[in-house]
Amino acid sequence: MENLIQSFFKNVKLNIDIKDSFGEPVYQKEWLLVLIFIIDEVVEKIKGGTIEDYYYYVKSASLRKSMGFP
Repeated sequence: MENLIQSFFKNVKLNIDIKDSFGEPVYQKEWLLVLIFIIDEVVEKIKGGTIEDYYYYVKSASLRKSMGFP
């Protein structure tokens, strides 16, 4: 499930430089710039098997139904 969520939101991963208490860089791949209710929607769509029908539209911070090809 985590890999699906990370893949779905790959274009909104938080990209910041963080150093641990020893001054070593820490790279976070799991941090996303997404509202929690959107993540909840994505989880429900994954559970329902319909996530491939949707994409995350960054400009409106919303899920949109993909326009499939016939």
